[in-house]
Amino acid sequence: QAWKRWCTQILSALSFLHSCEPPIIHGNLTSDTIFIQHNGLIKIGSEPRCRSLLLHPPALPDDLRSPIRIEREELRNLHFFPPEYGQKADGTAVDIFSFGMCALEMAVLEIQSNGDTRVSEEAIVRARHSLDDPNMREFILSCLTLNPDKRPTANSLLFHRVLFEVHSLKLLAAHCFINNQYLMPENVVEEKIKELDLNMVMAEIRREGRPGAQWRYSEVSFLELDKFLEDVRNGIYPLMNFAVSRPHALPRVLSQPQEDPQKAKTPTPEPFDVETRKV
Repeated sequence: QAWKRWCTQILSALSFLHSCEPPIIHGNLTSDTIFIQHNGLIKIGSEPRCRSLLLHPPALPDDLRSPIRIEREELRNLHFFPPEYGQKADGTAVDIFSFGMCALEMAVLEIQSNGDTRVSEEAIVRARHSLDDPNMREFILSCLTLNPDKRPTANSLLFHRVLFEVHSLKLLAAHCFINNQYLMPENVVEEKIKELDLNMVMAEIRREGRPGAQWRYSEVSFLELDKFLEDVRNGIYPLMNFAVSRPHALPRVLSQPQEDPQKAKTPTPEPFDVETRKV
């Protein structure tokens, strides 16, 4: 379950980046650029190349647009990059290959390199064969396809049978709650507890010929409910069963700021105090 949650969060992030207009490529997805927090939340970072698929200058800040040194010189990370890397313009398939290698490493915990600095192809093959779940193996191999045109998209991988599951009503309700939280007070759970009669029946299953089952509010752990809402708010349980209806606009933090001509003036020099004291 942890592997599925990690893969779902990474793919959700890649799906968002790749669905932007123009698409954004991370370009440096390795086990060193994926961070797992104590609560299971995945963060992707650490010097991505984040580039747009544009023939003209991309709408990215100079610090992201300028070429930076990625860890290709470090032999231990070479296996995260696809064979076509550096031979032609990078596409979103580069991130999919890198994700597949990360998913393989997360599944087997470590790809043994026999003491060598660089992870060999034989070690990768052994790691793939060590996977017991055929669905997991097929999922990872599809990402590691040598032909970049045949690699799946991040969004389609979210619907793969090894990851896809029908979301529970609890999770759907939590996302609906979070999306409309601006309509409710910040401590809404605590406030609602004060209004409830804990002995009141919350839900009931009626059965013919035998006693039904009842759940009362006193049986609900409001502390766990509050923690679950916090986890949903932090992105640990993303919804991935809904296709993107239209491309996302480039995130505001990555778009070129429009300079106001009124403000684009020559900076006024700072006034300085003239020394008037005499010796």
